[in-house]
Amino acid sequence: MRRTLAIVCFLAAPLYGHEGIHEQLEAVSRAITREPRNAALYLKRGELHRLHKEWKDAERDYDRARALEPDLIAVDLARGRMLFDAGRAREAIASLQLYVRAVPHDANGHTALARALMSAGRASDAVKEYELSLPTNADPDLALEYTAALTAAGRRADALRYLDTLPRLVTVELAAIELELAGGNVEGALRRVEAAQERATRKEEWLERRGDLLLKLGRTGEARVAYQAALDALSTLPPERRRTRAAIATERRLRDALAR
Repeated sequence: MRRTLAIVCFLAAPLYGHEGIHEQLEAVSRAITREPRNAALYLKRGELHRLHKEWKDAERDYDRARALEPDLIAVDLARGRMLFDAGRAREAIASLQLYVRAVPHDANGHTALARALMSAGRASDAVKEYELSLPTNADPDLALEYTAALTAAGRRADALRYLDTLPRLVTVELAAIELELAGGNVEGALRRVEAAQERATRKEEWLERRGDLLLKLGRTGEARVAYQAALDALSTLPPERRRTRAAIATERRLRDALAR
């Protein structure tokens, strides 16, 4: 059991970048030559093949690891991830379900299964897996995956409530605004934009969004004020920031909006 947990920890850690994978593959292959019956080495090499998108080689190494050590449950996590990465989400689900049944307290397994279920169009099932994987202070990207699953399952209100429990990061704010708009609640989206604008150090993009929403509500005069305030905010930036591609594009949009 201790050995299985150690290998699970290895699989959970994002240890590899794409640089140096060939060198690592060669090193593990040399180790396999010295220890041809070491299942963990085949599993490790399979993971390197997965990261390099060499699906058949990865699967061959997973099969060898399982043949050498039939109880090595970490193979199911690795195989499931590989199948998902290869675009075979429906096949990935079966392997990942085996893994989470064997190691129910590993959040990484539930996350991997949730992603496969979402990809297969099973949003309600994915929600349950995300809820088993989310810690109290979830990674923002994982939290946004969960809200996407809630939305796809027809639970937009629950998604908004969950977003309101998260730190007020820009990505979180934008996700909540998009959810309000998707539900036809322009007033709710406007309130969120105004709150984000108050907190922001750089206000021009939030002022532009405010102008866009005011226009949707037919409040043209207020929209013009918001667009002009955004232009004024841009004009206070140091020259090097005003010359960036993003700042130039924002200024062009604002002037076009005012001209209309």
